[in-house]
Amino acid sequence: MVTAERITGERERSEVVVSAVIRSRNDVPERMWFDLPAGFAGDAAVDGDPFLPVLALLGMRHHAGIEMPEVSTELRDGCTRIMEIYDAWSTELGDTLRRVPIAAPTRT
Repeated sequence: MVTAERITGERERSEVVVSAVIRSRNDVPERMWFDLPAGFAGDAAVDGDPFLPVLALLGMRHHAGIEMPEVSTELRDGCTRIMEIYDAWSTELGDTLRRVPIAAPTRT
């Protein structure tokens, strides 16, 4: 399982940092973050949305399901569809990316 938790948004000098603690038994970063210019502070998503696409690739690579805080329904469904495509391509190419489950509450 690859899990994102303790998602925070902090305003620093000239930027906003949105970060999450990542837990996994596999070799993945312990913390993931996005630096945004301070002007985007009002638009920064302090939820699972920014992290799901990246964790989807990590989960596929390590064959580990994903556990997240709340994400948008559209994003979760889109990531699921993209995983299906990557899985098909990966199989054709002899690679090991596999679709994995996403455990996350959704919002509309």
